[in-house]
Amino acid sequence: NLLSALQLDPDETKKVLAENNRKITVLRVNEKSLTRQYTTLLEMERHLRKENEKLKGEITHMETAVTGKIGNLQRFKEMATFKIAALQKVLDGSVPLSELELANKQYNALTAKYRDMLQKDNLLVQRTTDMEHMERENESLKAQINLLNKELEITKEKLHTVEQAWEQMTELGKYERDDNAMDKATKAITNSEILSISKKITMLEMKELNERQRAEHSQRMYEHLRNTVKQIEERNFELETKFAELTKINLEAQKVEQELRDELSKSVSKAVSDADRQQIMDLEKREMELKIEVSKLRELSDVAKMQVEALEARQQYRDKEVESLRMQILDYQAQSDEKAVIAKLHQHIIALQGSESVAVGKLETLKLKLQKMEIHNLRLEQKLDEREQALYFARLEGRNRAKHLQQTVQSLRRQFSGALPLAQQEKFSKTMIQLQNDKLKILEEVQHAQQERRNAENRALEMDLKLKSLEELVSALKDTRGAQKVIEWHMKMEELHLQELKLNRELVKQKEEVKYLRNIISEYECTINNLEEEIVQQNKFYEERQMAWDQREVELQRQLDLYDHQQNEILSTALKLEKATGSVPDPGLPLPQQLELALRKIREHIRTILETRATCKSLEEKLKEKETALWKAEQNVLSRDKVINELRLRLPATSEREKIMAELGKQEDDPEYHHAIKIAHQTIANMQARLNQKEEVLKKYQHLLAKAREEQEEVAKKHEEDLRILHQKLNFHTDNSLNKFKQTALELVKKTSLSLSNNKHFLRLAEMEQTVAEQDNSLASLVGKLKKTSFDLEKQKQITLMKIKEFETIRAQLQEKHTVDVEQLKGEANELRNMLSQMEKELANVKAELEVQKEANNRAPTATLKNLVEQLKSQLAIKEKQHKALSKALLELRAEMTANAEQQIISAASQKEAYMNVQEIVDRQTKGLTTQVEELNNQITKLTDSLKISKTRESSLSVERDELNQELQRKQKAFAKMMTEKIEMEKENEELKKRIRRLSSSIQSKADEQNLIDALQKKIKKLESELEKKCEQTEKKGIREDKTSKEEIIRWEEGKKWQIRMEGLRNKLREKEKEADALAKQLNTLKEIYTKTEKEKIALQKKLKTTGVTVDRVVGVRASETEKELEELRKRNLDLENEVAHMRTQQAIPRDSVVEELHFKNQYLQEKLHALQRQCSRETYSRPSTSGIGSDDQYQREQEVLKENLRLSSENVELRFQLEQANKDLPRLKDQVGDLKEMCELLKKEKEDVERKLGSIRG
Repeated sequence: NLLSALQLDPDETKKVLAENNRKITVLRVNEKSLTRQYTTLLEMERHLRKENEKLKGEITHMETAVTGKIGNLQRFKEMATFKIAALQKVLDGSVPLSELELANKQYNALTAKYRDMLQKDNLLVQRTTDMEHMERENESLKAQINLLNKELEITKEKLHTVEQAWEQMTELGKYERDDNAMDKATKAITNSEILSISKKITMLEMKELNERQRAEHSQRMYEHLRNTVKQIEERNFELETKFAELTKINLEAQKVEQELRDELSKSVSKAVSDADRQQIMDLEKREMELKIEVSKLRELSDVAKMQVEALEARQQYRDKEVESLRMQILDYQAQSDEKAVIAKLHQHIIALQGSESVAVGKLETLKLKLQKMEIHNLRLEQKLDEREQALYFARLEGRNRAKHLQQTVQSLRRQFSGALPLAQQEKFSKTMIQLQNDKLKILEEVQHAQQERRNAENRALEMDLKLKSLEELVSALKDTRGAQKVIEWHMKMEELHLQELKLNRELVKQKEEVKYLRNIISEYECTINNLEEEIVQQNKFYEERQMAWDQREVELQRQLDLYDHQQNEILSTALKLEKATGSVPDPGLPLPQQLELALRKIREHIRTILETRATCKSLEEKLKEKETALWKAEQNVLSRDKVINELRLRLPATSEREKIMAELGKQEDDPEYHHAIKIAHQTIANMQARLNQKEEVLKKYQHLLAKAREEQEEVAKKHEEDLRILHQKLNFHTDNSLNKFKQTALELVKKTSLSLSNNKHFLRLAEMEQTVAEQDNSLASLVGKLKKTSFDLEKQKQITLMKIKEFETIRAQLQEKHTVDVEQLKGEANELRNMLSQMEKELANVKAELEVQKEANNRAPTATLKNLVEQLKSQLAIKEKQHKALSKALLELRAEMTANAEQQIISAASQKEAYMNVQEIVDRQTKGLTTQVEELNNQITKLTDSLKISKTRESSLSVERDELNQELQRKQKAFAKMMTEKIEMEKENEELKKRIRRLSSSIQSKADEQNLIDALQKKIKKLESELEKKCEQTEKKGIREDKTSKEEIIRWEEGKKWQIRMEGLRNKLREKEKEADALAKQLNTLKEIYTKTEKEKIALQKKLKTTGVTVDRVVGVRASETEKELEELRKRNLDLENEVAHMRTQQAIPRDSVVEELHFKNQYLQEKLHALQRQCSRETYSRPSTSGIGSDDQYQREQEVLKENLRLSSENVELRFQLEQANKDLPRLKDQVGDLKEMCELLKKEKEDVERKLGSIRG
């Protein structure tokens, strides 16, 4: 067109050119508008893609958030249901308040009714006792009335006989008046006859009366004996029935006891059941926590699946876009040859860029390998330095150990100088054992020979006896007196049989005694062996302790060296961290790579820090769990020991008890038995005193144990605080390094001009990686050290538990070491401060150097530009060479494309396999969790069964408690009866208090030692008052001198603490003395009850004897009355014994002179009693039987004699009791005087100590 236009006219050509220009301008305008539209569309597309990606990210984030919230809500719901179920279980186990109040009200009402019933029972018992007393008095009065009636009849008969005699006399007198003629001889004869007849009549009447009285008395005695026999039979029948009932009850009790033992052997203790319940609760909590963790993991897996699906969708979308672009490029190539050429060039450019990127990657890998090699070399150098340091420390430790071993060898040589070596000791022990065995064999042979000798002697004696018997038989056959000899032989045989029986009995007794003595000897031998074993064990224990102590010293030295090494390592790590803060990643790399490297390192640091914290927390939790488990185990052991001791106390030995009761019944009549009981009581008191002393010692040891535990806890707390401070320092250093690293990264981002990598930058990168590696190593070493420290802590706990007994001896050494450690720590703190100041100075220097380097880099940009120009020239030359090799590269690209496609297919298959593997792992974990859940369910069922068993045991224990309550109620009733009897006895005691006052006045006259004790008590009080005054003065002075010195205040406070402790100990002493007095009173009451029962038994035996021996009716009645009076006086006497004992305890005076006077009075009264008894017996034998008037006088005399006898016997019993009490009180009072003297000496020592302290405070 242009050529044709040029051939035309110039005007036309101009027109054509103008149109062409116009078209060109239009096309250019259209082109510019199209380019603008294209750019706007590209921007819109980018914006839309960004928004699309944002929306997709937000959708995924929303999905994760929604799933997380739903999971949290579900977990919260499950946890809430679990807590509600646990609270429901607790509510099921508990009782509402209304029911509890009702039960309390019912209990109070029942107790009130029970009290009323007890009061009514007591009143009824009193009434019955009064009625029985009145009935006895009525029976005695009726018997007296019958006696008086019979005496009246006898007197009437006597009067009748006297009247008849009087009438005869009057008749005889009348005959004399009428017949005066009779002779005097006949009168005398008649008078004599009358007198003889009257005497005979009176004698006959008296004999008749005596025979009547005897017959009546014998009849009465017969009836009395028959009644007593009936009563005894009834009593015997009742006792047999009661014995049968008791045997039944005993059998039932034995059965119940056996059942209870079986139940106890099968049952579980309350502590174990509580522990099981707690374990159930913990397991349920653990199950819920595991469920929550499972749900969390499921949520994470769901979120991961969602994200993977989203990524796959995006990848598919990108693949489709790439395919569409490829198709467009192919279409573009197919349009024209020029476009095909452009496409080929474009492909060549892409291939060149790919090869360039591969080359750059290879370069970077080579650079990284170089850096790693340098870092590896540096690490090897560091390891060499560390090993050299370890060698140095090992040599030092070896030297220290050698020194310590030399010292131990020297100490052992000193200790065991002169001792035999182990080989000789073993030989000696073997020879000793052999000699002992030979001795035993020889003794057995000797015993065997002695036994054979005895058997031979017995055989010889038997043969001699047989010979004698044969000779006697031959002589008897020869003699005619065969029958007499047979009778003699028979008598001898009987005597021999009796002797044989006696000898057999004695043999049995001696065998029992031998058995008893052998048992005692075996027990003693066992105790001796046990004691010897204990001595050997104690010696071994002492040696082991000594060796452990030496080992502990060595371990402590090792720990000190380790701590020094750790401190040096921490300081080196701190220095390296501070150096690392100045290091910067390679500025030659692009910014995103630098940021990625920085973020990776930061994440690694954070990960290591979190891992160390997690390990620390897990170790602390394990420590707490182990401590709780230890405490629970100790509690279980203590509770089981208590249960075993209670069972041992409860278990009744019935057969042994019956034997003991039988032996006691035999021995009750012996006086040696009473003496043995007294000795037993004294031994019981001594054992109680020893028990109290042991309890005090146990309390002291418990106090020391508590102190040791507190100090151990304080040491552990200090160690934890030190660890926490170290962690804080580490975190602080890491945070500072990270902040500095971030600041440097931001500064690099802000910089526009990217400088190429220099050797300095490579070195910095190497230093950074080195510092990161060093931090990793330091963190790993810290984790190892933490584990070591935790292990060491457990070891130390075991050692401290083993060495609590040696606490007092070690305490002073520990205090000295503590002071030394404090000084060392102060020195270390000062060193650390100096190190910190040096580090700060070095940091300032490093910052100054950095600023100088920055200024130098800013000043010299021309050198960098020259370097850039040279690099660009070299790149152009390389590209020209690469342009020639484009054809070759195309072929390689096609091959690479095919290889990439194959790799993509393989990667997709591997991803699917990985996904399948993940699913298999999840399935395995779920299976494992289901098995764990099933095991937990099985454990829950087992624990529920154990709970049921414990509930049945609790019901049986409640039944036992009810039975014990019933027994308690019975005992309370008996106690109420005793109280009523006591009230009655107190009324009678008021009459006898006068005699006690006389005795107390006689005792108080000789109270010299009491005055001495009072003087000592006054001195003690004075000393205490002086102590208090001095303490007050010290308090005032301490208040005045508070401003001047704090050390004096501390000393004063220590003195005050010691004073408070002493007061507490005194209060405890007083309480223990009160308890001892109460126990002594209880013993006295038991003794009194025992004496009462014995005296009642003796009185009953005497009654039985008197009923069988009485001769006269009147004497028997009087004897019964006197016995009643004697019983009443004995009761009064026994009641007065308590008051006398009380008076003795109040006075507490050794009464030697009073005892001698009482002995003399007792002897005098006994002699008087014997004389009166002799007189009474003489009067009873030489009693005139002629007149009734004489018998009345004699009756009065007998009554007076009996009254005097009773009075003297009561005085005698009182004096005997007083004598026994004095003998009992003498050692106790002497002990009290000794205790008071010891107290005085202790108070004097305390006073001297306080005065010394005051002097030291003043000084």
